Amino acid sequence: MSEKQRVPDPFFHMYLKREVSADDIDDFIEIWHQKPGRKKIFEFLGMTKEEYFLWLCDPESLAEIARARTAGISLAGVVSSVLAGIPTDSSRAKQLRRWLQQQTESHAAK
Repeated sequence: MSEKQRVPDPFFHMYLKREVSADDIDDFIEIWHQKPGRKKIFEFLGMTKEEYFLWLCDPESLAEIARARTAGISLAGVVSSVLAGIPTDSSRAKQLRRWLQQQTESHAAK
């Protein structure tokens, strides 16, 4: 009988408990690619679709995602507050504004 490969706890749950660092997300993504199974990648990582797409737009956003989740505030609100504190012409600001725009369009379409 072959030994099953241990599936780790979702990345984001471990990240919130400070058991892994932001850089470790790549290892979890590699595990998912090796055997994707039935879960979508954002589910495997322990993120919502909204959180995952923010991370795709801005890989530096894990701390903001964690802040929104632990404080129980909207992710869009956290992103807006981050935008207020960074130069408007920075590449990060452009990425975050793009994500906010996508969220607005997505919610308007519903």
